[in-house]
Amino acid sequence: LDLCTDAEQSCRLKRMVLLACGLLVAIAASMKNPPVALGANNVAGSMRSPAGHPPAVLLLGTVDSAAACEALALATPKATSWTYHHCEFPPARSGNYSCHCYARTDGVWHPTPEAKVDSGQCGAQPFRCTTHDDCQLNGACVAGACRCDAAWTGNRCQRLNLLPANPLAGLQDPVLSSWGGSVLQDPTTQLYHMFAAVIEHGCGLAAWRPNSALGHATSPTPDGPYTLERLIKPHFAHEPVAVWADPNHTEVLIYHIGAGDNATGPGSNYASNCSGRCTGADHRWIGGGSFTGPTAVLVGPTLNGPWKSVDIGYPSTLPGCPRCGDSNPAPVLLQDGRVDMMWRTTSLPTCPGQSCMARATAPTWEGPYTWNISDLFGGQTAARVHVEDAHVWTAPATAANPGSYHALFHSDAEGDGSGSGGHAWSADGAEWTFSGYNAYTSTVVLQNGSSVTLLKRERPHLVLDSSGTPVALTNGAGWPGDCDHVFTFVQPIRTAKGAEEPYP
Repeated sequence: LDLCTDAEQSCRLKRMVLLACGLLVAIAASMKNPPVALGANNVAGSMRSPAGHPPAVLLLGTVDSAAACEALALATPKATSWTYHHCEFPPARSGNYSCHCYARTDGVWHPTPEAKVDSGQCGAQPFRCTTHDDCQLNGACVAGACRCDAAWTGNRCQRLNLLPANPLAGLQDPVLSSWGGSVLQDPTTQLYHMFAAVIEHGCGLAAWRPNSALGHATSPTPDGPYTLERLIKPHFAHEPVAVWADPNHTEVLIYHIGAGDNATGPGSNYASNCSGRCTGADHRWIGGGSFTGPTAVLVGPTLNGPWKSVDIGYPSTLPGCPRCGDSNPAPVLLQDGRVDMMWRTTSLPTCPGQSCMARATAPTWEGPYTWNISDLFGGQTAARVHVEDAHVWTAPATAANPGSYHALFHSDAEGDGSGSGGHAWSADGAEWTFSGYNAYTSTVVLQNGSSVTLLKRERPHLVLDSSGTPVALTNGAGWPGDCDHVFTFVQPIRTAKGAEEPYP
């Protein structure tokens, strides 16, 4: 094509038009399609049943391909992503999702690896952050997008970046049930020490009161398997949380509830009729609301003890809080020795009939403790199903985050009955924001590529490395179909972003 047969000015104009058109074509050709996650489920943890969960998740119908599902989602107003369960998808406990096509309308994008499920984004307006707080202080807000720390993922850094798990990981004793493990690493031997509630006499979780005692287990790796070494406090003792008393690791503190009186006589409700790791059917269940014993600390010079028990308070004696004995203590030991502790209160006006999180403080671990019973989240969780089992830690300082508090909970943050882990964050430990998204669900991807939905997944704790970075998540858990026998499960967390995918 000869562009210069006309006047020179016209020639230049034609050249400019062609160059502009060529540039637009090149840009269009270089633009990627909206992200597609093959073998991943973007509605995991957000479903009660195959019928969907409006308005966040819509069932668009049953179709025979992921392409057909994507087409339905693109034709759905406000759809931000689609998820397709292939027709070979096996029936789940909550129903048959085979050939089902779903759309999300809330902008959430945190696909969880799962076989025979594909997900994709619809190209709708993505979530844009404006501050680091929009990224839940789990990353940095850069040019409107959250750049997450390695341990977190999602467009809001709202989801733990869990790796496939070893089904034998954690503390899975052949005889004794265990429930939630708090782990510290010995800085000298590098051995990992887990402190967990252990249900005596071969009973299951239904006999937690009063058969729960404190056990000590060890492993050379953070995810285990762990070997139970000994019981360090007899029943009743529950909810252990292990922390170092000071930066030099000169003392170990294990916060918990219970006096460890070892009562088995009449009126003690001690279960002795257990078999096959299951609690006898005639055992009387007792909830935590009636517990009136102490919140206490075991203190020892090393991770192997010897241990001395010190009572630090009786929360059930606080005015207006008669059902607050089951305190779920979740302490953070600050550099100057002060204690900043989240704890559970019950039946406050802001959370009638449920549990709320409150704050307690002390100048040293020995006290005296000031127990505040006000709802720490200011009613943010009042409509939630349940919030309990807090685990609190402080994140290392970064350029975007000079240091922050974080907490995990047993909680259904999305309010649909399928969640397991809630998350909250704070810049100072006083003013907290509770996330509206589940940090993890009951579904675990295993190392062989399969997945399993745990019967229970509660009592979260993080295993932290020497820099304070999360390397694993522990939970009190139960396998499907295993009566009330429970164990402590551990799942690794990603610790470094791959070069091919620096941010979600």
